[in-house]
Parts: sequence; C-alpha cells; structure tokens
Amino acid sequence: MSPSTSLDSPFCPSPDVCPHLTALRPCHFVTSVAGATYRHTSWQNRLLSELELLFDSCTDAFTASSLSPFPAVACQLDEDIVVAFTTFLHHSFHVEWDSSTDPCFAKCSFCNRTAWGTCDFNDSTSGKPFMCFPSFDHLHRNDLAASCRLLFLTITLFATVCVLHVFLSIWAAVISLRRRCRGSDPSSDTMTDFLLQHHLHPLIYTYKQLCASTDGFDPCHKIGDGKFKSIYLARLNDGRIGAVKHLHRQHPTVMATKSYNEILMIT
Repeated sequence: MSPSTSLDSPFCPSPDVCPHLTALRPCHFVTSVAGATYRHTSWQNRLLSELELLFDSCTDAFTASSLSPFPAVACQLDEDIVVAFTTFLHHSFHVEWDSSTDPCFAKCSFCNRTAWGTCDFNDSTSGKPFMCFPSFDHLHRNDLAASCRLLFLTITLFATVCVLHVFLSIWAAVISLRRRCRGSDPSSDTMTDFLLQHHLHPLIYTYKQLCASTDGFDPCHKIGDGKFKSIYLARLNDGRIGAVKHLHRQHPTVMATKSYNEILMIT
C-alpha cells in the first residue's frame, strides 16, 4: 500500500475503524522486528509506527484518542503491534461512500434506479470509464416496449392505407358516375357545346310557353300527326310562328333523343 492509495479513493472507513486503530499503539518507532523471517521496508515500518497513515480520515481520531470508546491499553512491542495490525487487516473492516458527491457513484445510483443494473468499470482502457449493465427484466421490458411501438406503427400505417384506398375508390366512383351522366345527357354532346359556344344553339322555350303558344295543344292547331309525335302550329311570344312537336307518352325517352338530334340537324 502506498501513501496516496486512500487519498484519492471515494471510500472512507466506517466510524468504528479509527477507534480500533487508536487502540493499537506501538511503544516506539518500529525499525525492524527481531527474529522475523523478512524485513519490512521503510514505509512499512513507518506505517506500523503511525497507524493513522492507513486512513487519512483517522488522523483526528489519533490526535483525540481520549474520545475513543475503547478503553486505553498499554503500548505494544514491535512483535505485538505486527500481530495486532495483521489481525486487524485479516478480520477486515467496513468502508463507506457518499453517492451524492462522487460522480461515479451518482452514475451507479442512476443505473440502479433506471435500469435496475449493475455498475462496473472498463479496466481495459486507461480512463476506466463507467459502465452500466442493465438487468434482464429491464432489457426484456425494453424489447416488449419496442415490439409494442412497432405493432402500433404497423397498425397505424395499415389503417392509413385502407382509409386512403377507400377515399380513392369513392373519388373514382364519383368521377365515373359523372362521366356516365354526361354521356347520357344530350345537352353534353360535342355538337351542343359547339353551338352554345358560337351562339348558334336554337332558342329554348319552356313547356308552359309552348303550351300557351298552341292554346294548350289545341287540336285546331294540329298540322301533322305521326306514330310518335304530333305537330302543332305555335305563335310564340316574340311574334314568331313555329312548329312544335308534341311527343306521345308511349315512348318519351327514345323520341326525345331522336327529336333533339333532328332539331340540331335542321338548325
């Protein structure tokens, strides 16, 4: 053990360690032990003579040894102090640390609190960075959370695609229906559009106007009769005289289309 071993350590001895050391008092400065199988170094001799050097925090306890709860004992000889000190080390002792001040232990507390993990250091690098090993339950819970998030995203994406598909289908159906309606409407014919664009389309009168101009389709005004229609002489509101075709009710749809096309050809 070197003099600076315990100085930079975040650990400090528990309160009962220093009183134990103060009870071990050598009678004089230890130089060597007679009959020992090996010789101590100068630092070991100094440590046996000044046991407070083992822990920097025990210096005050040695200075105020009178406050020790242990009874005062007589000084010990060199052989006794070596045996007593060795016994003290063999029996081990407790150390303490402050997790709120030391950054390493603060990280360890965070690791234990968030990941229920185990703290360690990477001894393979010079800086020995802190490492946190999460528990199996924490890893399993993270995997389960990731699976739930993936399932949620998959369901959301599938629902979005379905809604978009339904919307596009409805839009396509509406467009197709409009085109069919336009195709079945004679007024949407290309020829009709051309006539309307160049103001060549024949004048349009309402049924009431035509009925009034023929006196309610009076037979006296009938000038022709056919299988599907009758023709009446009409005196229009603007003073014009014209012929009005009145379709029979048996085939209104077919005759309406034929009659409309016939009018377009005549005009």
